[in-house]
Amino acid sequence: NSLDELWALVQYIDRTGTLLGDKPTFDQLFNRGAGVAQESELRRRLKRVVQRTLRRQAAPYLERPFVGRHAQLFQYRMSPEEKALYDDVTAYLLEPEIEAFKGRARQLQLIGFLRRMASSTAALAKSLEGVAARLRRLLEGDAAEDAEDLDDLEEDAADLASAEYAPASGEEAAPAEVAAAGRREHVPASGGEAAADAGRPRRPSVRDELDRVDGFVRRARALPEDSKAASLVKAVRLVMDRPPDRRKVLIFTESLTTQRYLRDLLVRETPLREHDVTLFRGVNDSPRASQALRVWREEKDAGTPRHLRASPAVAVRMALVHEFETRSTVMIATEAGAKGLNLQFCDTIVNYDLPWNPQRIEQRIGRCHRYGQRRDVTVINFLAEDNEAQRLTFEILSSKLDLFGKVLDMTDVVLQTPRSDSSAALVSALGPDFEAQVRRIWERARSMQDVEAELRRLRDTMEERRRDLDRTRARTIGLIEQRLDESVQQVFDRIRSELEPALEELDGELRNVLAAYLDAAGVPWGEGERGGRPVLHFGASPLLPEPFRGGGSVVLGGARGLGGADPLHVGHPLVRAAVESARRDCAGAFRVRFRLRPDAPAALRRRRGGRGRLALTRVLYDGFEQEERLRATAVFEDAEVLRPAAAALELLRQPCADLAELSPPLAVPAAHLDEVVDEELFEEQGSVSDVNQTGFEQAMNQLDQYLADRALVLRRARRRQAGRLSAAERQRDRSVGAEQRGRAEARVRDLEQEIERLDGRLAALAGQQDETYQKWKRHAHGRRYAAPRGTRLLSAEFVIE
Repeated sequence: NSLDELWALVQYIDRTGTLLGDKPTFDQLFNRGAGVAQESELRRRLKRVVQRTLRRQAAPYLERPFVGRHAQLFQYRMSPEEKALYDDVTAYLLEPEIEAFKGRARQLQLIGFLRRMASSTAALAKSLEGVAARLRRLLEGDAAEDAEDLDDLEEDAADLASAEYAPASGEEAAPAEVAAAGRREHVPASGGEAAADAGRPRRPSVRDELDRVDGFVRRARALPEDSKAASLVKAVRLVMDRPPDRRKVLIFTESLTTQRYLRDLLVRETPLREHDVTLFRGVNDSPRASQALRVWREEKDAGTPRHLRASPAVAVRMALVHEFETRSTVMIATEAGAKGLNLQFCDTIVNYDLPWNPQRIEQRIGRCHRYGQRRDVTVINFLAEDNEAQRLTFEILSSKLDLFGKVLDMTDVVLQTPRSDSSAALVSALGPDFEAQVRRIWERARSMQDVEAELRRLRDTMEERRRDLDRTRARTIGLIEQRLDESVQQVFDRIRSELEPALEELDGELRNVLAAYLDAAGVPWGEGERGGRPVLHFGASPLLPEPFRGGGSVVLGGARGLGGADPLHVGHPLVRAAVESARRDCAGAFRVRFRLRPDAPAALRRRRGGRGRLALTRVLYDGFEQEERLRATAVFEDAEVLRPAAAALELLRQPCADLAELSPPLAVPAAHLDEVVDEELFEEQGSVSDVNQTGFEQAMNQLDQYLADRALVLRRARRRQAGRLSAAERQRDRSVGAEQRGRAEARVRDLEQEIERLDGRLAALAGQQDETYQKWKRHAHGRRYAAPRGTRLLSAEFVIE
């Protein structure tokens, strides 16, 4: 989002710190009124370390395209009874001297109450009942810790804390702190009471407030309808009219009370039954969740090895996702479901409650709108037309932060289109600050008029900051955005055509490694097929690594959990055990007989009956391009070296068997093989010298440019000081009086000394007397002339049959 961030990222990548120089040099050259030439030079340097490929550029090379995102806005009007209750409760909450919310927890409790009030009439009613219960205890003189105050606040906070949710804003407390704050000792609003009554509020005010809140509770319970909930029913019914594979709906709420309320509502008002609705929360310990876990273990986890099994907490999350994918239609999730879930089989998300932090909204949408999703994702949001504060908040979220992509009404008329494709950056940069400011508005306000006026000011501020961010990003993105050049396109094309055969070849080699290991260990095994992929089954053996000593199955090239078989890969415990076993068996010298396959290379077929010595060496080239290779070397008794080098590696792929002895003994000594290996390593060093030379030249050019940048900044500083010196000398010559002339003389001497210091630094740079330059120059020379390091993996005597 800025050149400062870009500089910092380059320092992370460029170990030398010389590509863009130190921060003061970078600021002088590129970050303060840099012209076209400087920006062109900066773009040239950045190409060394960044290749920014836009998603749309890569789309032709993707197996699955990225899908779009659309938002549908359901606007509703509260009934007169709802609107009157909402206004009255809000006015009550904003009064500074109410007795139900006092002490250090006041602000947190108020914000939590306001959020639940906007969630559902059920959450509002339960919250009001909690307030009334607290006031009754206060009226009875109980000023102890309010362990049961505002039960829904406690419950929601515990749900978020158990899901390890952490607020994005550093200014708000974590949910566990909210719960703890609700239990802190009540702090009275005024002093001067008798000692016996210390800490107790005045009874008449508590009685009046309790009567007022009891009235709110009665009105909430008597509401004829919940207009927002009616809009949800309408939205879900529309989704249910889609084809069967498009009926999955993910609903997010911030309240556990609302979660239960919506489940009952959908079962009552739509064709959905209770088994069609999955509930997901921080702690999933209900009988329904336990049943889902049992089904998941039977259907998906039965054959998973013990070391790959998920923890109980993670397993139940996976089980509920499995239930949603295979058996239910709707998942209603609290904020605990906004992270870590892959729900790409669902393409409809409902934000029943809209968080004030847009990053949390993006996290929710990311459960479904992710790579691998096959259909465009619809995001449904709700807005009360007659709630000005809610409308202003939604406007900032959707319009000023470009959150939702396209906001559509039910007739698909575009109401708002993003003005840029930088939505994610805007959310990241402005989102947490927006949430903190909204909280402060509600905490400080004393009336709804205050809230609405402050939200309008925040809207204008966000628009101004958004324009500044867009200008900054336009400059930085212009420096790094590049077309998808032909060389990268060729790589993509090659990968697309060669990757699958290469992976199949790797799978075949892993199969051969494992089969040879099982044969050597005397473990019975066989092959089959599962899910269209080859599977290798093996019996029990104490020689196998844990947890496979009881036998099992592995699938080649398959995904985890395919029919209960473990996917085989290079880091699999069986493959690691096979490699370790082979290394032990190949330690020291041994003898082997190769039997050539019919498709063996001609260079091998010509040497049938030949005998010799064979070495396999792992070679590490640690120059400007680090590379690791396997080098096979075969020397025959007639002193001929097997050529080409690839033929020696191919010899190792031929079927072979142990050989007790070679008779007569080999005529070629082991020392001769060592000499040939050393010669080949020396010759191969030349094959990487061109690459090293190119890297060396680039490194030295970068270091020279680093010195030139520093010298340019110093010369600019010297010119400025020279100008000041000329002005100081003129001032000295015009000075009248000894005191004034003395000050002028001192100023001239200071400037002369500064110019002398700058000249010294320039002379040092000209002589390359710079610690950073010298350090990385030595490093570059070391890399340029680094010799390859070889590690002998095996040595063997052989015969080819």
